[in-house]
Formats: sequence, structure tokens, C-alpha cells
Amino acid sequence: MSHEIIYGKQFIKLSDDKFIPIVLAGSNNCTEMSPRGRERRARSWFNFKVNKGIIVTLKDMIDHAELVRKNLVEYYSNTKEGDDYQDKSFGYYNGISIGGSCRNTTFGMYKGIFITGVRKALTVETLVSNNINVYVSTSRYDNEAITKANLTPLSYYPRTTAELETIIQVSEQKFKGISNVYVTLKGSETAFKYARKKYSDLVV
Repeated sequence: MSHEIIYGKQFIKLSDDKFIPIVLAGSNNCTEMSPRGRERRARSWFNFKVNKGIIVTLKDMIDHAELVRKNLVEYYSNTKEGDDYQDKSFGYYNGISIGGSCRNTTFGMYKGIFITGVRKALTVETLVSNNINVYVSTSRYDNEAITKANLTPLSYYPRTTAELETIIQVSEQKFKGISNVYVTLKGSETAFKYARKKYSDLVV
């Protein structure tokens, strides 16, 4: 069964106790070639969006996690599959794996993505100083619609927290109804490797 694997996380710390949750993840049935030329499961950094949007608080993220759990409990209590939901196997029911198999991924581990991610979040300035860039863009699949609206697709590397907050606010309004705005991290695996020596929550 296809499921998503979360390999790592690195949240971006903004002002006023707000964050952008970024995770390194990929499907278990897709592969890629590693920088060392070995085949491995594909993975990439992407914005883990919750219902409130790109920029969220810890409460927003915890509320999201609790809502996901609530929906799973309700679904499996009303299904005839005969498989009652259990927190200890949250990943199995939600199709997600964190540090192991789906069945061993607990609800606590899922909620811990947000709690630990917030605690170890880094600013744009800190990431950039470690050769890890923050990248803000619109979807390339929306380029035609963007062009028809007489706009230019977004592709931007902010260098400061204020710059990132501004570009997101302006772009979400500018491309509203045309394209979503995405935030991700870009850098060589060497950059992430060295950063990991200083900050314990980067990619494995």
C-alpha cells in the first residue's frame, strides 16, 4: 500500500510566535538516484500545510493533528471493515510513516512533528547563513493560468524573515484563485549535513 514517509523536518521561525512547517518526505513507491549514485526512495522538502495556510501557530498545528485523529476515529467507528482505530498505529490508518513502519507510527509521533518542529525552528537568516535557502514559488502547473492573468510566475529567494513574511502576504493576495503559493528549502546535501552538526533536527 502506498504511503508517505517523513524523513526529517525543519520549521521556519517567523515573528509573533508563527511558523512555516517544512518536512522532508516522499512516497514509499517512488525512487530517485542519490548524489552518490545509489537508488533510494524519492524525497523532497515541502511545506506541510494545515487548514490555516502557510503561516501558522503551534496551536493551529496541534488543532490540525487533533482534527485528523478525530476524523479517523469517526471513520473507523462507522465503517464495516472491522478495524477499530488505535493511536499506537496512527500511521497505518493515516497512510504515513515516521522513522519506521506505518503501524509503528503513533499519534504522539505525528503530533510531535509539530511540537518538536516549533521548538527547533530556525529563522531565514540562520538557514541562509548555513547555505540553506528558503524558496517561495507558485506551481509550475499554473503557469498558463498565471500568464493569462497578465502575471509572472513567482520564483523568489527571501534573505530575511521580514522579506519572507512580506512576499507570502503579497503573493497570496496576488495569485488568489489562480495558484497556490509554496515555500520550501533548497540546498546541497552537504549543506544539510554540516547544518545537522549544529542543529539536531535536520534531514537524516
